[in-house]
Amino acid sequence: MFRSLLTAAAMLIILPVSAQTPSLPDEGPYFRLSSGSSIAAKNSYNLRVDGIDVESDHKSSWAMSGAIGTDYGRFRTEFEIGILRNNIDFFDITAGGGLLPVGRGIEGKGRTQAITFMSNGYYDFDDVWGFKPYVGMGAGWAYLDFNRYRIGDTEFLDDHDGEFAYQALAGLRKTVASRWVLDLGYRFIDTPRARVQGAFESPQRPDLTTHSLQLGLSYHFGALTPRPRTQTPVSVPTQAPAVSDADRDGVPDDNDRCPDTPTNYAVDDDGCPIPSEEVARIELDVKFDFDRATVKQAFYPEIGRVAQFLDTYPNTTARLEGHTDSIGTVEYNQGLSERRVNAIRRVLIDEYGITAGRITTQGLGENQPVATNDTAEGRAQNRRVVSVIEAVLIRYETR
Repeated sequence: MFRSLLTAAAMLIILPVSAQTPSLPDEGPYFRLSSGSSIAAKNSYNLRVDGIDVESDHKSSWAMSGAIGTDYGRFRTEFEIGILRNNIDFFDITAGGGLLPVGRGIEGKGRTQAITFMSNGYYDFDDVWGFKPYVGMGAGWAYLDFNRYRIGDTEFLDDHDGEFAYQALAGLRKTVASRWVLDLGYRFIDTPRARVQGAFESPQRPDLTTHSLQLGLSYHFGALTPRPRTQTPVSVPTQAPAVSDADRDGVPDDNDRCPDTPTNYAVDDDGCPIPSEEVARIELDVKFDFDRATVKQAFYPEIGRVAQFLDTYPNTTARLEGHTDSIGTVEYNQGLSERRVNAIRRVLIDEYGITAGRITTQGLGENQPVATNDTAEGRAQNRRVVSVIEAVLIRYETR
């Protein structure tokens, strides 16, 4: 199994990073199946009879897990069920007293198995050479089975327990097909509070820790993010004079769904212009004197620029928000913020001819300060009327 895991990991590494990455939903649910190799660290416990101390060493074996989760873009959460199994390799026994032989590397038998139920959280980093590194943490519950620990004919532990467990995770992910992601991950699992009953009526508290390397495959649901369309130059056939292309966009008239396209526009395979969106934006921030709603002349140029923006983009509207500092009662400041925002509105209508229906106002009183109200400078920043206006522009790509 370990050789198969290394082969699959090598395939993950040599996948071409220069090829276009297949489509993958930005967000949404997914499920995952993983398998690989498990290595259990030494388990230490004390039989508490004649001072016998035992450490068990395990052979590497297999591990499997399955999970359902949700991808939020940079973060992921999931619920996972896993199983790890390792067989005993040998025991190290010290401070013996006749019940068990004393020594290191004593051949033994037995099996350690853990079935885990974990809630995991992941953080995905940016792509590096086509791979997406990640780290994660998980916590939950584990069913532990210490099965027939024995040396020769002497069996000294055969019990099970369910206890708290946690794990740390790290690895690499790569999208290998539409909606499919390959995952090579390392995980460290610890169950620090297990309690089992050993031979000779001696209670045990083994601290089982395991390391595993697993290769997983996950399928992601959700809406796919459209990939930018690659424009393929279409040459006008020189040996087919009968084919007509009236607008000379490279698409024959019989297949052209957008005739009479301007010659400087880039087109798609249907002969239609390729649109792109741009956002135009302007901000307004007018300050007021203490307990005043009079617009100062110094801010008229800024208000004029907002009016010019509204004239340039006639489909936009302005939402004005008025604010005060915290001096005065809440009721008085609410009214003062409304008087301030209405003063700006009157300037836009009366001085610059903006239609009243394109302007909405809201007084917010002292509820949303942008600076501390404990200083004069901070209060001056809070006595304001603000607005952010955006216009979405549709432009077409050119040749």
